Amino acid sequence: MQSLGYLLRLARFGNCAIAAIGVFVGAWLIGWRLEGGPVYWAALATALVCGAGNIVNDIVDLPIDRRNRPDRMLPRGLVPIPRAWMAAHLANLFGVGSAALVGWPVAIVGISAIALLFAYNFGLKAIPLLGNLLIALLSGLTLITGSLAFQADLTWHWPIPLLGAVLGLLFHLVREIIKDTEDMAGDAAVGVVTYPQLVGPTMAVGTAFAVFIALALLAVTPALDGTFGRTYLFLVLFGVIGPSVGALIAATLRPERALLGIASLVLKLGMVVGLGALVLAAAA
Repeated sequence: MQSLGYLLRLARFGNCAIAAIGVFVGAWLIGWRLEGGPVYWAALATALVCGAGNIVNDIVDLPIDRRNRPDRMLPRGLVPIPRAWMAAHLANLFGVGSAALVGWPVAIVGISAIALLFAYNFGLKAIPLLGNLLIALLSGLTLITGSLAFQADLTWHWPIPLLGAVLGLLFHLVREIIKDTEDMAGDAAVGVVTYPQLVGPTMAVGTAFAVFIALALLAVTPALDGTFGRTYLFLVLFGVIGPSVGALIAATLRPERALLGIASLVLKLGMVVGLGALVLAAAA
């Protein structure tokens, strides 16, 4: 059981759970109400593929994590590298199998996600901002996956899940830039060039802040045009935008590791609140 716990931590179970929740939210936005199995299989597939990508990322980043994240499973030697590879391959295999049970649109998304994650881990992540954009894109895609799992033909439903996907993409892009800024010292020590290293920590966090402002304006639009109600607007303003703006301002003024870590955590919590706001809005 302890070994299983280590593997779940290596796969970053919490992040996988958020990815699965994104699938449920994507289906919920177009009318799914907990019935049937396809959406559950799609959520499982998404969580497995996400976990596999995280494991491979940690294997590739082991030299970096020995400096930046010494508390993780691989730097501590709690999970042997061969076992980590086996877990990643099995997660991808079962992920594709679960996606195939849903149908070919979700299976194609799953296989594409695996290919993109491998491309990211073995090359694209080294290209400043491109790697961040790719991870953000995959994160936003979870909502589209959920919508496709519930109804393969999204002709009449695209605006709502697409809005959620774009918000997810922007949210993750902001957090990816913040995380890269937090890891600047360790990345530089092993020769990894990231966007914050090219422009400096203040400019990098400022870029993340600018992206978040665009996200905030987009997020409140459905409430202002009457698509979503006051509960959605309240949660977005006071549960997402307010805390995130405060954390980003602090990190911009003093881009220190501790404040960047707090900003990253606040953004992560904001994602969860934002997903909840979308769920309540769709249920109204």
